[in-house]
Amino acid sequence: MPGILAMAVAAMLAGFGGFGLNLFGSPLLLLLYGPKMAVGMTLMLSLVTTAAAAVVPDRGGTVERKTVALLSAASLAGLPVGALILAWSDPRTLRLLIGMVVVISAALSLRARRVGVGVGLGTTSGAALAAGVISGVLSTSTALNGPPLVAYYTARGVGKATFRASVAATLFITTAASIAVLLLGGAVGPATALAIVPLVPGVLVGFAAGTYLYQRASAEQFRGVVLLGMAGIGVVTILSALGV
Repeated sequence: MPGILAMAVAAMLAGFGGFGLNLFGSPLLLLLYGPKMAVGMTLMLSLVTTAAAAVVPDRGGTVERKTVALLSAASLAGLPVGALILAWSDPRTLRLLIGMVVVISAALSLRARRVGVGVGLGTTSGAALAAGVISGVLSTSTALNGPPLVAYYTARGVGKATFRASVAATLFITTAASIAVLLLGGAVGPATALAIVPLVPGVLVGFAAGTYLYQRASAEQFRGVVLLGMAGIGVVTILSALGV
């Protein structure tokens, strides 16, 4: 039951912004299942929500195909590195890494929200390549492939609808490739797929609720709640890694 509720909330955030299931779901599943199982489960569930967020019609939203292709191609270079980190790191180190990524992401996003600008990734092709590679490394090591992409699109200042569609499309491609890499390396398998089955209904309901809120609620107010919640989950994850 805790896993179902946790992933329903995470999926609601994914339905609202096109991303977020990984940021909320990975730390929560980590506490319930352990790092390696949590990474595989989060990626598989994220494949469902990112596909839906990318294709659900949204007035004024279009996928930036060239940018998505560049970011996705760059992420492929980072996937093997992340897979090695997942295989060689001990559970406590991975838990600490996931918690730190979540807290830093929340802090950077809060800063960008307050000053009204991006957080410095820039808008050049080099910045896109860097964001893609970092996303790839984080994807197969922690399942947290969203923060570099969100920071990149935030820095570019694209519209809300285009942001949601493009981030979701990039995450779908990166996530699918990540699952393939982890399957080849034996990090995920039938046991992982079976473990997510009870969570799928909650994810679908949560995603539908998030999409409803996206279409009707205040983005600024909801974003503030999301970021504060993200920071709280990250802190709990770090404390658990430190044995506090």
